[in-house]
Amino acid sequence: MRRNAYSRILAALLAAALLICALSACGTDAPAPESPSAAPSAAPEATPEATPDPTPSPAPAITSANLFESLPELFLYTEAGASWHTELYIAGDGSFRGRYIDTDAAEPFSEEAKYSSYNTVCDFEGRFEILSQEGDYEFLLGIAELYCGKPAGTIEIDEETNAAYIYGTVPRGLDGTNELRLYVPGRATADLPEEFSAWICSAAGAASLGDTLELWALRNVNTDEGFAGLDGEPA
Repeated sequence: MRRNAYSRILAALLAAALLICALSACGTDAPAPESPSAAPSAAPEATPEATPDPTPSPAPAITSANLFESLPELFLYTEAGASWHTELYIAGDGSFRGRYIDTDAAEPFSEEAKYSSYNTVCDFEGRFEILSQEGDYEFLLGIAELYCGKPAGTIEIDEETNAAYIYGTVPRGLDGTNELRLYVPGRATADLPEEFSAWICSAAGAASLGDTLELWALRNVNTDEGFAGLDGEPA
């Protein structure tokens, strides 16, 4: 009788143990903890595109409409080492002014020299007109007006320097003609008169003109005298 009771207790304990094992086996596994996500890498900085250098605008073509406004400050006619020169200033409307002066002129008086120097002078003004344009680098100009500021033979004495100034009627370089040729930088030089080229070199202080002009030049068509276009006052 006891053996049967003991057997029943043992069987009950065994059944309970099996039930516990079964329940453990059927349990849901807990999810594994998520590993921390890697920090997102920073987006690469955008490299600014290099801004191309602006292409320089081509110089405007020289035409009759903008010719006078495009000229340099001064046109100079002189000879290297000489004591004389003619300076010419042309405004945007074609009007001009200037002065011819020879600072070592011969004494014009019969009396004994009594002045520190004798200077031949012509202050002048006038107006150019465009007669024609010949290609991209050449214009034919006419002298529409030309006036000298004081009558020929007028004498003025500079009291501070005791220098005598005798006024003439003709500005050297503009005399003997009513027409001049104006050459634009870039104009070929091969067919230019040799004498004219020499005058331009003298005024500009250049050894030669090269194959093309690098400056403006104004030519007296009758005498081949020439004015070089410069920036600034005459030396």
